[in-house]
Formats: sequence, C-alpha cells, structure tokens
Amino acid sequence: MSVKKTLTTCALSLATFQAQADLVILQNGDRLSGTVQALEAGTLRFETAYGGTLELPWAQVLELRTDDTVRVQLQDGELAEGRLQKDADGELRLQSNGAERSLAEARLAAINPPPAAPTVEQTLRLQAGATMTRGNTETESYALDGEYVARSTLHRLRVYGEANYGKEDDVESVNNALLNTQYDRFIDEHWYATANLNFSRDLFKNLSLRSAAGVGVGYQFWDTRQSRLSAEAGVNYVHEDYEVGPSEDFPAGRWAVDWEHTVLGNLTLFHRQDGLVRLDETADWLLRTRTGARVPLSERITGSLQVNYDYDNRPAADAEKEDWAYLVKIGYSW
Repeated sequence: MSVKKTLTTCALSLATFQAQADLVILQNGDRLSGTVQALEAGTLRFETAYGGTLELPWAQVLELRTDDTVRVQLQDGELAEGRLQKDADGELRLQSNGAERSLAEARLAAINPPPAAPTVEQTLRLQAGATMTRGNTETESYALDGEYVARSTLHRLRVYGEANYGKEDDVESVNNALLNTQYDRFIDEHWYATANLNFSRDLFKNLSLRSAAGVGVGYQFWDTRQSRLSAEAGVNYVHEDYEVGPSEDFPAGRWAVDWEHTVLGNLTLFHRQDGLVRLDETADWLLRTRTGARVPLSERITGSLQVNYDYDNRPAADAEKEDWAYLVKIGYSW
C-alpha cells in the first residue's frame, strides 16, 4: 500500500471518529473531541482518547455538542434525554425524537447525573383503647394495635400486631393477640410476590399458638395517599398448638384484601381481611376482618371506631364460631 493511500485512510478514519465524537470548544478557542461523561457541581468530565478524562470548569465551556443521547437534569429536578447542544450565546438545545427544545443555560443543573438513591417511605401507627365499668358489674377491657410499613419502588415490608385483654368481675374474659409480618417484592407497577409469617393466640378458643408461613402473589390495584386497594392469594403451612388436645399441622390456602379510602377531606375508611382454608379438609376455614373509620384529631393524633370480626368454621370444643369486638381507639402516627 502506498504512503499516500495510507495517509488518506488514516485521515478518513480520524474524520469519521471526530464526526461521531462529542465536541467541546473552550473560551480560549481550544477544540476537544471525545465523550461527555457528566456535568456535576460546575465541572464537566470529558473523556478523550489522547488525554484521558479531563475536568473542565463549565464556565470555560463556550460551545458543546453531543453526538449520543445524554440525560439532562434541570434545576427544578426535571429529567430529560436527548442530544445536547450549547451555543456560544449560552442557549441550550435538546434534540429528541425529531423535536428540539430550547433551554436557558441557568436552568441546567447536571448532565448524566448519578441515579437517585431509592427512597423508602415509612409509616408507623400505634393505637390504644380502654373501657371500664363499676357498679353491679365490674368490667374492664384493653386493646392495643400497631402497624409499620416501609415501601420503596420494588420492596415493601408490613408488620401488624394487636393484643386484647378483658376481665369481668375479676374473671379473665378476653385474652388474645396476633402478629403478622409480610414482605412484598414488586414485579411491576401492580403485581408482586409476597411471603408472610404470622402468629396468633386466643386462650378462650383453646389456642395456645397458631403459626403460619407461606408465599403467594398479590395485585396492587392502586396505592395513593388518598386510596389503596390490594388483593392476595397463596399457600401457607400452618401449625396449631392447643391448651387441651394434640397439636395439628396442615397446608392451607390463604387470601387477603387491604382497602383504605379517604373521603370528606380527612375521614379514612378501611377494611382488611385475611383467611385460611385447610387444603386437606376444606370445611375447616378461618376469616379475620378489621373494619372501621379513622379521623385526625391533630397533626399526629387520630381517633378511630373499629369493628373486629373473627370467624372459625370449626372452633374448639365449647368455643363459638364468631367473635365480635367494637372498639374506640386513640392513635399516634408518624
């Protein structure tokens, strides 16, 4: 190959490379070819084949043209994508899908900013209620419940617990508690896989401890500050210990519904239910619901009216199938 032909080939290759590279023109007239890495805190990181990565003060950049798409963050937090061009007069132009958008240079905050750290929204609510009567009949009852929820784009952790205790004429009449923990992994905006571990006890139903662990799938119909609705179905393995009688182990199907909606500005209505149906004996099933209304009394304090309904289709001997509780509670929310 002749020297002339070799030089021509190299020149064409260099021209092709430069045509495909980003271009920076500095205030002193220097022209740089390479790739825009990022603009952060007033410094442009610009990678070149001949000088490595250069850190250039943005104030020294007179003109800029990117050959590939870059991500642009504006001062108000807005993110946009396209090929960016800065002219000598300071005007920015962003080209995307055949459309061009003009921007004032003062609005530019960053180019190719690092991905934002995933945010986790956390809520915690504690509620307590008590009643007491004195006279011909002496009664007292206490109710406590709490819920913690942590949610990011892909993950959600929910923990709920409650305890109820009561006496009538100094004789214990109510003694039950439960603890539900659940982890959800979102597959997309609506569908999620779920795993749960739950414990409950009720001494007046001859139940020392019921533990249930399982997996399933859920669908989040919507989840906003004003309203939410989700439904779940899955399978659990259940172990039951009784005060009297042998323990039992069995597989069960599980379902759950969680609904909450705010009306009239600040009145929140809610309904939650979950149930288990024994897979090897479908006539044996359980249902637990919590339904009520909650209203803010101050910035953090809430008041609520709640109805608890528990149903056991095959209760222990001398136990009723249904349990009802009507509760008035004061709560504190974070």
